[in-house]
Amino acid sequence: MPDYSRLTFSVPTPDQRIGFSGMTVYGNRSYAAGDEWLTKLTNTQRDRFFRTILDNVGVVAVSSRLMANLMAQVVYTIVPADDTPEAIDDALLMDTLWRTMEIPWSRVVAEIGRTAPMWGWSFHEAVYKKDDSGLSIKGLYLIRQDSRYLWHWEDDGRTVTALEQMTRSGQHATIPLVKGFHFVPDTSTGDPEGCPILRNLYPDYIGYVNSTTAMDVGVKKDATGSLVATVPVDIYTAAAGDQSIGENAAATTLLKSVQSDTAGFQNGERSGFTLPGATDSDGKPTGWGITMLQGAGARQFNALENARFYQNNMLTAMLTQFLGLGAAGKGGMGSQGGLSASQTELLDLSLGGMLDNLCDAVTTQVIRPLAELRGMSTVPRMTHGPIRPPDLMALAQALGVAVKAGMVSPSPEIEAWILDLFGAPAKTAKGDL
Repeated sequence: MPDYSRLTFSVPTPDQRIGFSGMTVYGNRSYAAGDEWLTKLTNTQRDRFFRTILDNVGVVAVSSRLMANLMAQVVYTIVPADDTPEAIDDALLMDTLWRTMEIPWSRVVAEIGRTAPMWGWSFHEAVYKKDDSGLSIKGLYLIRQDSRYLWHWEDDGRTVTALEQMTRSGQHATIPLVKGFHFVPDTSTGDPEGCPILRNLYPDYIGYVNSTTAMDVGVKKDATGSLVATVPVDIYTAAAGDQSIGENAAATTLLKSVQSDTAGFQNGERSGFTLPGATDSDGKPTGWGITMLQGAGARQFNALENARFYQNNMLTAMLTQFLGLGAAGKGGMGSQGGLSASQTELLDLSLGGMLDNLCDAVTTQVIRPLAELRGMSTVPRMTHGPIRPPDLMALAQALGVAVKAGMVSPSPEIEAWILDLFGAPAKTAKGDL
């Protein structure tokens, strides 16, 4: 048995951190995709891929806009830390400061919604302004993800301290985290760039591109058939001979030209090309000719079904698979109202959790520092409303059942709430004009 009695361990204090997140940090720096195992997606290659898929794949772009719009239309509220008069006053003041930002919060949320889920993170520089009432937020300015150069860490490699930016035109800046709003929806990897959805789309995107390319080429070739050009045997013989001889070099050039024209022939784009006649003036065969090896429409392609398969996989990864419901043709997902409702609810749940994290991050990184700078005695916090308005018909039916069963009793508060949901004017007290 080993003797463990001579081993000694230093016992840390309860507030001392020992372990690391596991994120790859070199000294006090980390780079984009530092933990990426696929070399094609390391460093700036990842940024180029992300931009490519966002710009070129319609379902990805639509899903990104959908997330951004859903997040932007949510009602955000700054609430007091408690029910004391001081906390209520602090929340009212913070709400006023928040609504007077030069960059509206709805626009900031739209930028976050468009970038954070897809890229895995978003970063906004916090710019302050000072007026007669004191210090306030001027705006949260977006820093594009593909302009990020590297991340700075504490010397112990446990905490991110700054983002270093380098644009393509050579502009350079280092933004401390205390002057920024850094939002990471999923922090499970310890990476300041989180877990981007776009990274999960890579295998299906490659399959989708290959399938659509094969489909495009196949349709063009199937429309024209396979073209075959016959060439005199002496041309082949000369092309295989000594290229220093002028006649042989000319034969090689001619053969390559015919091969290129034959391979590039497409119906509608090229109506044909010129070759010598099949017979000479004496009626003797020249060896030249064109034939169709296969007629148009004879091939069968599964590329369209494959493309739909990969497209549906990408939609599923983004929790927007309901966008593919009702797709026509074999391989479509079919139109089912119940399925659509359950899938949209799944997206709402996912975005709801993301908004919880967003409100916590805003409270911690923006509201708290501003409250401290203004000398507030309490720290208000941000909350959010539902992703979508409730189904009013279903709500009315549920309330009817609850009232009939005696579970809910009508009251002025419930009436006011129902009128507000339906967009109806509030009831006025008797005697009010």
